Amino acid sequence: MKRIKFRWRDREREGILVNDTGEFLEIKLKNGYNIVLGREEVELIEEENIQTHRPEIVEENGEYSVIMTGGTIMSRVDYVTGAVYPSYDLSGIIQRPSKKIFLSEIKFSEAMEPKDWQEISQLCYRELKDGKRVIVLHGTDTMTYSASAVAFAIRDMNSPVVFVGAQRSSDRPSSDQNLNIRGAFAVADTDIGESVIVMHDTLSDRSVGIFRGVRTRKSHSSRRDAFRAIGQGKIGRILYPEEKVVINQNYRKISELGELKNRFSYDVGILYFYPGMGEDVLEYFAQRFKGIVLVGTGLGHVSPKLIPKIGEHRDKIFVITTQTIEGRVNLNVYRTGREILNAGVLGNLTDILPEVAYVKLSWMLGNNIPRESYSENIVGEITERSIYSSGA
Repeated sequence: MKRIKFRWRDREREGILVNDTGEFLEIKLKNGYNIVLGREEVELIEEENIQTHRPEIVEENGEYSVIMTGGTIMSRVDYVTGAVYPSYDLSGIIQRPSKKIFLSEIKFSEAMEPKDWQEISQLCYRELKDGKRVIVLHGTDTMTYSASAVAFAIRDMNSPVVFVGAQRSSDRPSSDQNLNIRGAFAVADTDIGESVIVMHDTLSDRSVGIFRGVRTRKSHSSRRDAFRAIGQGKIGRILYPEEKVVINQNYRKISELGELKNRFSYDVGILYFYPGMGEDVLEYFAQRFKGIVLVGTGLGHVSPKLIPKIGEHRDKIFVITTQTIEGRVNLNVYRTGREILNAGVLGNLTDILPEVAYVKLSWMLGNNIPRESYSENIVGEITERSIYSSGA
């Protein structure tokens, strides 16, 4: 990872080079937002490497293991350039005795890949097996993907795995970092046996929410209360200043640690249907991937002209989700839905979130799970009935 100064459209700008594909540059600007620019559009003026290697594991007496993956929660502002960059100064971040473990490469969450899910779940499993309570510091943008990956990889837990992030870095006056981390430690002390996300659930500092990893979506780019429980309420919340854990609904309780299945396939794509989509787009996905998540309209529909093309590729796994925030797929209502069913598409009557469907299909392919298992409710990713939750 590099801190760069560059010229674009006759103006000098600064930021962090997140990804360089050769053709495109993904840059995190000093205001925290990402842009993707064609390499030919950009003139690089200065480059400076940022430390991204893994420091040694820091062993301390205590019952907690904190896995560091990166993200804003581990970042600080460079007041010379204004850019946000990863920091390894953990003073003031982790205030309880803990074993501190670093991912092999610290990165912003948009740079996460299935291989990172494999490493994170492997580390979580190792620490759970050692009797530790596990907290994962993670960037917020793709936290749902990683939390879901751990949920599928470790289906029975002897302690919670608590993902926590921050919308604003620790040295900003409005940072949510400290309260979120305090909440994560409080949840780690409970008997919740799931992969959960702990983040602000209001704009104020009066409470932090406990969200089921496989039923959560980041629904705002910058607000402190960006996370929402979709189709069900939050598991609970931590109330401040007393730091009291209040449980709102049923959850999977801790049990004997189960088997680890943490292989994830890259051979999955997400195809968001749009009006006018051509058959060639679907054909490309069918040629490129073994598993395709179709994000359809309303009850889970795509254009009728695409359905014969889906039927031609029954050796692939097509699953359907919906573009609506709430509600579930129902292919039984309209003719289009019934034709999609007849083409072999899976996911009817489910309400799996598109990003969770992607992780689930990646996990299934990686671990040779039968395709029929897609519609099974494995770790709470499917609700029994759709209830409009408003994130409550």
